[in-house]
Amino acid sequence: MRFPVSDCSDPLQRLAVATRPASKLSVSDPLASGATLVVLTEDTVNVLGMFPPRPARFRLPSKPEGLEGCCDTPAGPAYAFSFRDHRRNFEAYIFARNLRTRAVRVDALAILDSLRFARRQ
Repeated sequence: MRFPVSDCSDPLQRLAVATRPASKLSVSDPLASGATLVVLTEDTVNVLGMFPPRPARFRLPSKPEGLEGCCDTPAGPAYAFSFRDHRRNFEAYIFARNLRTRAVRVDALAILDSLRFARRQ
């Protein structure tokens, strides 16, 4: 992406992936093109044990959550995950205009399941 989705100092945005070209997205309306947007942040403040281990495969809950749009992330319905991997705490958010479509679910899960992390140096 050409722009950060989140302006927080913690958690830090580590990744933003959209299923449509970033040139059609904007900070003010990141889902204008109907894209699925996955934002990954890393929490470096909370104790490691507070986050559950990363699942072998992500599964979307039956209902999305209503997010308030903290740190310039989009507000509204989204799927949210907290997990730890390689002794690091992460939060992942999935945004889309219609979160219940099969394409959104397939794309979002493929992105989350493909993530690989290294230990923090």
